[in-house]
Parts: sequence; structure tokens; C-alpha cells
Amino acid sequence: MCCCSKGKGIFAIIVILFLVVAGGYVINEKYEFVTETKPADDVVIVTIGDENIYLSDVMDFYKSNPQLKNVPLEMVYKDILNNMIDFKAITVAAKKAKLEKSPEYIKGMKEAKDQILRAVFIKTELDKKATDEAIKKLYDEYVAANPPEEEIEASHILVSTEAKAKEVIRKLNKGQDFAKLAAEYSSDSNGKNGGQLGYFKKSAMVPEFANAAFAMDVGSYSKKPIKTMFGWHVIKVTDRRMSEPVPLDQIKDMLKMRISEQAFPEVIAKAKKEARVEIKPTAYKNQYIDLTGGKGAEPEEVIIEEEVVVEGEPAEDADSATSADDADTKGKAAK
Repeated sequence: MCCCSKGKGIFAIIVILFLVVAGGYVINEKYEFVTETKPADDVVIVTIGDENIYLSDVMDFYKSNPQLKNVPLEMVYKDILNNMIDFKAITVAAKKAKLEKSPEYIKGMKEAKDQILRAVFIKTELDKKATDEAIKKLYDEYVAANPPEEEIEASHILVSTEAKAKEVIRKLNKGQDFAKLAAEYSSDSNGKNGGQLGYFKKSAMVPEFANAAFAMDVGSYSKKPIKTMFGWHVIKVTDRRMSEPVPLDQIKDMLKMRISEQAFPEVIAKAKKEARVEIKPTAYKNQYIDLTGGKGAEPEEVIIEEEVVVEGEPAEDADSATSADDADTKGKAAK
């Protein structure tokens, strides 16, 4: 399947889930959409025809959407509500037109159920892989691969000419404040903030700047202008420390996503293997398409049992290697 198709599939699932929430439906044990029963204390915020939108509908959608995790509710509340009103109005109009009995609706419901069922299955299986233990193991690997490294905290004043840089240094020598001079002279955007660059590692800066800054003592400023591709710098070093790894809680979601991405092909392969996929001979040669290269389709049914390949497993033995070569040869013939 191409990436475009995957993107469309994911988008379709999101749209369907939004329609379910906006329409006020839940899925019962038979995977049927049924009207959700609301608590007695829930608040009706919009009425459209004889149907309601509840405050809990907005909150449920807001809380269940990962993209809105760090967005304040007040920033998106109106947009969510307006979308729900649009969808609910369409729902009311569609029911009035009795489209729930149409062939398109019945077919669409089946496809929607299947899509949601697939999404729930994949999420359930991936959650089994992305356990706290697995996340901690991946985090420990990240920490081991990123040992502590020296960092310095510094500020700078960036000017266009060496003469201006020397003028700044003369004023510093007379005791003038570095931050005030940065606000007055620096062409860099952080000049208004005293020229502060925060903490950084040597590799984060261009060599000329980094070499000069890391050679300085804490509390000192450069006595000579430093030239880089950006212009002329006067640097002040304010602190020095060893870096620390990013706390686990700050990258836990990213690590979980990485585990899920790595496990996704395994989940699909396992599902296909357990389902015993049988590709019929007519799949490769029929009235619409012929991928057999004129050799004809295999007369027997081909049972595909994909193996899950896990990094670090021993190399396959000679028999399995031969089987793989045979499968590859058949694949090429099919093409």
C-alpha cells in the first residue's frame, strides 16, 4: 500500500471518529452505532431540531485528540463547537431525508465499523508493546548513547564590523554593563534580551565562536572580536556545567511512538500469519489483469505465512534461506 493510501485511511478514521462524537453516538458490543445516554447532570449547550449537543461532547473530543494536548481549551472551544454544530445539522437533515435506509448508508456503516475495529485492534496491540518497561529500556539506551557533555552559558553582542566590536570591548573595559550594550549594539534578535544564548554544547555553534567561547573562564568576556560568517562577536561566558539527559517524562510520548512505529510491521505480519492468508491463483491472472508473465497461474492455492523478523535474531538456516530464495523467485515471476 502506498503512503498516500495510508494517509487517506488514517484521515478517514479521524473523520469517522469525529462524526461519532459530534453525532452523539457510541459503539455497542455488536459494533453498532447507537445513541449515547448522557448523565442527568450533563449540560445541553446547543439544540438542533430534536437533537442536542452536550458540553461533555466538546470535552470528550478535546481530551481525546492528541493534537490538542498542549493547546488551551479556550483557544479551540469555538472551533470544536462550530464543527459539531455543522455535523449535527447535517445529521438532522440526513435523518429527515430518511437516508439511514439507503444502500450507501448501510454500506458506509459496514466500512466505518471495519475501519474503527482495525484502529482499535492496532492501538490495543501497539499498547501491549509500548509498556512502561519497554519505554524505560529505550530511554536507558538513549541515555547511554548520549553521555554527559560540557555546556556553557553565554551571551554575545553581534555587530557588522570589527571596529564596532572593538568599540563595545572598550566600553566593557570601562565597566559598562554587557546586557545594556547588547541591547544598544547587537544586530542579533536576542540583543534586547541582553544577548543571552542560554546553555549550549560546543557542537551547537560554528567552530570560530565555539572554540573562543569554550576557551574562556566563567565571568569573562572576549578581549578581542571573534569573526564568524554572521559578523563580529563579543562573547561573555556566565556558567559552565555538564549536560544532563532529557527527563523521561518529557520524551515518554516520543519514545512510545517510536516503539509503536517499530512494532507496527510486526503486528500486521502476526495478524496475517494467524489469519492464514490464502492468495488464489486468480489473483494473478484473471479477465482484468495478468501478472504471470504468460507462464500461467499456480494451480494450487498459495498459503502466505509471513515471518516476523526481529533485530538481533540468529541468521536463518540453510533451509529457511532456500525457502526465502524460492519465494523471491516466485515473486519475480509473478511480476
